[in-house]
Amino acid sequence: VTQKVESRPDSVRTRMFGGHPSASCIIDTNQGTEFNIWVRTESLNLRFSLTYGSLPVFRWIFEPILDTIKLP
Repeated sequence: VTQKVESRPDSVRTRMFGGHPSASCIIDTNQGTEFNIWVRTESLNLRFSLTYGSLPVFRWIFEPILDTIKLP
């Protein structure tokens, strides 16, 4: 089974995450919708992926939490 994966072009953003540069986007797949964020530190490349059902609820609950994360 081939999985269909498409990013929403209007969802691509750059931001600071835990004091480090990052990029994020929303990806639609056969299995649902994901919010992905890639973070680069001096020693790590990180990817966080969260699946959610409602984008407005996700942004209201999780984006403030993401803004508080500290990375070394």
